[in-house]
Amino acid sequence: MVDCKDKLAYTNKIQNSNYISDDSAFKETLKQVDRTKKGQFIQLTTMQNHMPYLTNDYQNTIKVSGDLTKNSKSELETYTQGINFTDKALKRFISEINKIDKKITVVF
Repeated sequence: MVDCKDKLAYTNKIQNSNYISDDSAFKETLKQVDRTKKGQFIQLTTMQNHMPYLTNDYQNTIKVSGDLTKNSKSELETYTQGINFTDKALKRFISEINKIDKKITVVF
């Protein structure tokens, strides 16, 4: 294991999820963007919507219906709730990127 001198500043999780939220990952990315005036390439891979999609990860406000097993419905609701959280975090991230006075390209 490599010891990194730069520890993560943002490590919040959403509700009962075991993974760092996309919002925290985006904030960490913004911190990195602000560290230098020079060009840089940042590749960000997030974990918030990584499997498994456990029923108790989030308080699911999005309900699904259809010819699915109870377990499949639960997994789909959890996945969809996570995507909803990602959408909101991504909107905030893009809004913050747009305030930075340098050329930035985001590929999603």
